[in-house]
This record gives sequence, structure tokens and C-alpha cells, in this order.
Amino acid sequence: MVPFLCLGLVLEWNLSLGAAEGQQSSLRFQGVTDSGILPDGGHSPGAAWGDFDGDGRPDLFVSSYEGTGRLYRNLGNGRFEYLPAALPDLGIHAHGCSWADFDGDGRLDLLVAKRNGLPSLVYRNTGTLVFDRLTAPAIPGATGDAVGAAWGDYNGDGFPDAFLTDLSRANRLWRNTGTGTLAPVENSPVLEARVGVGCSWGDFDNDGDMDLFVANGGNNHNSLFRNEAGGFVRVTEGAVVNNAGYSTGSAWGDYDNDGDLDLYVSNRLGPNFMYRNNGDGTLSRITEGVHVTDVHDANGCTWADYDNDGDLDLVVASFTETGVIIYRNDGNGTFSRDLESVPAGLEAFGSAVVLADYDGDGALDLFVARWSGGNSQLLRNQGNSNRWLKLRLQGEPPYRTAMGARIWIKTVEEQGDRWQMRERMAYDGWGGTSEEIHFGLGKAEQVDLVRVRWPSGKVTELRNVPANQVLTVIEPPPPSRSPPRAVLRPSRWR
Repeated sequence: MVPFLCLGLVLEWNLSLGAAEGQQSSLRFQGVTDSGILPDGGHSPGAAWGDFDGDGRPDLFVSSYEGTGRLYRNLGNGRFEYLPAALPDLGIHAHGCSWADFDGDGRLDLLVAKRNGLPSLVYRNTGTLVFDRLTAPAIPGATGDAVGAAWGDYNGDGFPDAFLTDLSRANRLWRNTGTGTLAPVENSPVLEARVGVGCSWGDFDNDGDMDLFVANGGNNHNSLFRNEAGGFVRVTEGAVVNNAGYSTGSAWGDYDNDGDLDLYVSNRLGPNFMYRNNGDGTLSRITEGVHVTDVHDANGCTWADYDNDGDLDLVVASFTETGVIIYRNDGNGTFSRDLESVPAGLEAFGSAVVLADYDGDGALDLFVARWSGGNSQLLRNQGNSNRWLKLRLQGEPPYRTAMGARIWIKTVEEQGDRWQMRERMAYDGWGGTSEEIHFGLGKAEQVDLVRVRWPSGKVTELRNVPANQVLTVIEPPPPSRSPPRAVLRPSRWR
């Protein structure tokens, strides 16, 4: 059930081109060979989409373990420009990566995890094509063996905080001071040493703050931490924290459209885990279906409605087979493996899968980062006739990034009302997610209701929104402090 929320204000919305009608009915990802993205020799553990230059097009950062990571600027003509000088002194052994507006200036900054005793990095966006590399004391205690890197506003102050998993030391959490620095958090249960690999922020208990899941390797139990008023409490009961595996990645998403976040966990050396949210603060393990019985040495994973039918599908990076596996959501709680939409002949050793609509046609495109066995690759989604809606959220300062905002939409179909929900996140699997919120609409020509619950608690609603557009929604400002004016009511209200 979707909770009732009060009506807010919509201050801005922008139309875009790209109606899906008339596109071919068959769906397939197609390898792109002339995008400007350079061969990386299979040294890339992670990747992250983010519109760092604010032109409305998602740009791409690709980390590198043995070489230097690369930042690509989306030129808007199907091609990317490599910016070799954008990230000074990035160096080798870069891993997970995540975009967020760290300092509240309206521009996306970049967090990069680094391994083998090297310090993880924050790059501040200067508004030019060269970032500032922040060092201690801006990010104290950043040296370690970090794998996952995720921004998340755990204390609800509007400034994204930073979390890193660590393979050989304790995980680390920094609180954003709001002054351009990060302060290390001490004496928190999230600072455990349990071979942390993947991590995902998400409000799984629907109380309005961001909880944290950590995927642990080494055949350890995974970890779930409930956020209670900005402090963390370890969850000790339930399958989600008592299933052991060589877990690598994780992703929150509402696959059954019931209004709460479900969890998928990718594993090496065994089948992946999936947990359905019961809506009461607990999760139950799903044990049937190819998406939880296949064994393909999985790494990163993410939820995405790649076929725009209104149900979140699963995209999984694999060290075997084609490097990427797609499980299509059948809309009835089951998944089937899509063998048609992935091109034949792809290389193996997929480490991260990240999706964004880089060409603006309303269909989510796929970038596969590869650790070895071949080059990372951009795959363009050729789309179908289903409709779509994309949202860009702009929060009122200091909640400018709208991290943790929830968005519901309602469409009316022949079988009745259909709700979908998304939460604004910055990282899952081994990669960074685009700040654009994407919904597939199936055959619906309009969205009857869009509802945004901002991290501040305010709510924005709009109605009868046409499909196939990009919508910019701005959080309404605080109410005026002036005395309320008298309101004349109709006689029937008296």
C-alpha cells in the first residue's frame, strides 16, 4: 500500500523529445563501437553515471585497478569525450565509485574507493573540467583496502555522508560536516571488520531514514543496519543476516510494486540471494526462480526497468558467460532469463553493470565494466514501443541532492490502478547509479499522479503528466513566517 501524503507544489517541469511510439517492437542491447569510450584492457572494477557538468546528459566515470580511471563527458550526439586531466593524481587501484553533491554547491562530486593501502579519494567539482582532489584533513583515515564506495545521507541533514567497505580492515563511515569536510564516525556497529565488499543504502523499514546493507565476502554472514534517529542498530534476526555466502554486490528495489524496498545480493561460488520486504520491517528469502538458483560467479547487480513495462528487472554482472545476465520481471513475482536482449559474443568477467539513458530516447542503456578477459563496453538499448517518464529532483538547500527522496507514480490501466516506487540512491552493486529517476509506463499515455516525498518531509504532487518526457521537480521553499491570512470559506464548510 502507498501511504497517503498531503499535496505539495510543483514549481518546474521540462518536456523532452523522444516519444517511444514508432520504435521497433523487438528489444535488444547493441554494442556501441564509436562512442569515444576507450579500450581499458579489462582493468575496470567499477563505473558510475552522473551529470557532473549539469547539461542534462549523464556522463560516465570508469575506475581502473591497474591503470588510471577515466572520466567521459557526454557530448549529446551519441559520443563521449575523454577528459584525461579532469581527476588529478587518481592513480591505480581504484574500485567502487559514486557521485553526489558533497559540498552543497549544486554540482556532483566523486567518491572513489581505493585498495592495497592507498587512500580513497573525494574529487570536488569546481564547475570546470578539472576537479579538486581533497586530501586529509578533508577525509581523515581514508587509507585501507576499500572496495565499495557509497554516498548516503544517514543523519538527514541534507549533506551526503560517505561509507566505504573494506576487505581487510574495518569498514569506514564519515559524517559530512556541511563545511566541505568529512568527519570520521567512531563507535558505530557499521564499522565492523567482516570482509566488506558491496554496500547499499535504502530505507527498508519505511521510517524515513536511510538504512545500510553490507555484502560480506569470505563465506561470512551479510550485515543489515537499521537507522534509528541517525544511529545504527545491527539487525540480528532473519534470513538476510543469517545466510552465509561469498557475497559481492547488493541492490535495493521495489520489484513487486507494493511500496517497499526488496533486496538482491549477488554471490560468487553459489546462487544469488533475494529477499522480499514483508512491509513490517522484516525480509523473507525467495528460494525459487532462475534468478536465485543460477550459479554464474556474480559480482555487481542492479535493478532497472530496461524494457519499460513498469516492473523492475535485474541486471547482474558475471565473471562467466557473457559478463552480464538479465532477468526479466514477469510482473507476477517471477523472473525469466532474457537470452535475446544481450548481444552474442560478449566477453566474460563483468564486474559492474550500470544503466542510464545516455542518448535521451527514454530507454536505459547499459555499461558493463570488466575486470579482465576483455574491454569494458557500452551497450545501447534499442528500445520498444513502451512509454516512459524520467524525473530530475532539485531539493531546497541544504537537501539539494534529494538523497533518500521517495517517488511514487500511479497509472490507470485496464486491470486497475498501478503504483510504482523509486528511492533516490547513489550506489549499488559495484557501480554508481544515475541521479535521474526512471519509470517504465508500459502502454500508459500519462501518469495520473506523481508524488515526491523529499528528505525534509515535504511532499510534492502533480497530476495528469504526459508520458515520454523528462520532468524537473523542484522542492517547494519553506512556508512564509508571516502571519496567516484570513480565509473565506464556502458556507457549507461553516
